[in-house]
Amino acid sequence: MAQAAEIAGNMGAAIIDINMGCPVKKILRSGSGAALLADQNKIALLLAEVRKATDRPLTVKIRSGIDAVHLNFVEVGKIAEDAGVDALILHPRHARQGFGGLADWSLIKALKKAVSIPVIGNGDITTAEAALQMVAETGCDGVMIGRAALGNPWLFKNIKELIAGRPITSPDLSAIKDVMLAHLNWAEEAWGPKTAGLKMRSFLCNYVKGIPGSSGFRKTIQQTGTPAEARDIIQKYFDQVSDIGDGDEPHENGIDS
Repeated sequence: MAQAAEIAGNMGAAIIDINMGCPVKKILRSGSGAALLADQNKIALLLAEVRKATDRPLTVKIRSGIDAVHLNFVEVGKIAEDAGVDALILHPRHARQGFGGLADWSLIKALKKAVSIPVIGNGDITTAEAALQMVAETGCDGVMIGRAALGNPWLFKNIKELIAGRPITSPDLSAIKDVMLAHLNWAEEAWGPKTAGLKMRSFLCNYVKGIPGSSGFRKTIQQTGTPAEARDIIQKYFDQVSDIGDGDEPHENGIDS
């Protein structure tokens, strides 16, 4: 971990973030992600070594604990603070919960009171209003957006609009299509056509939630094998939706059709 942090810093990373919050079973079985929360001695050693290896800002994301019986987020937060970590991110579900149930924002408030370094809240921020509500309820220094940004990257803009006291805006069909195509292009550049064609299926499906005919789009896009095929399906779908008419009724996720 220390070597990885040093390499990342030398390559120009702005910050080094250690994810001790991943609840995926294969990650937990390997002793990584949120599984680290079960061994506070290992956490202390790991953070001390990483801190010595880099002068970049160091952040750590954690969950509330490994399970409901072992909620040790405060203890881990203090260990991180003592090791010189610059900020903490808390997802207030324990690892065994995965993404089930509601995130307990009161735990973010408790961690904020227990440490002096910045605390960033995460969990169940699906709207701009929820982001501001979390800050108001917990006193956290910032928020982290996770799954809610899949298919709705405009959420970040909406939060800024709400903070500034401006009306929240929603993308039109043309903007959604443009972002989908741009995302597909970036994926192809990064992964190559074969991998991008497969990996982007689920991402592209997220963008069309609430738009007329989205169920048909999802079925069709899941059969694609290349970015070229996906581009053709995206173009045909939005041509078809545009022919229906833009309308005034907002769809789910705040997207206007």
